Amino acid sequence: MELRVIVKDVYGNKLIYPISYKAELLSNLIKKKTFSENDVEILKELGYTFKVITNPDNPEFLKGDL
Repeated sequence: MELRVIVKDVYGNKLIYPISYKAELLSNLIKKKTFSENDVEILKELGYTFKVITNPDNPEFLKGDL
């Protein structure tokens, strides 16, 4: 399953923000607004893949997202 995220550099820290519905559900489950690199590694072990969205203003990035 693919999770769509945006990666931002904030004061030298890489922050991974969920933007797809299922990515947001997972972030709610772990009670965090962003995923840590450790969270990403664990989710990858569980079979999730990540797609980094570079232009979130384009509504096409959510196409097919449930």
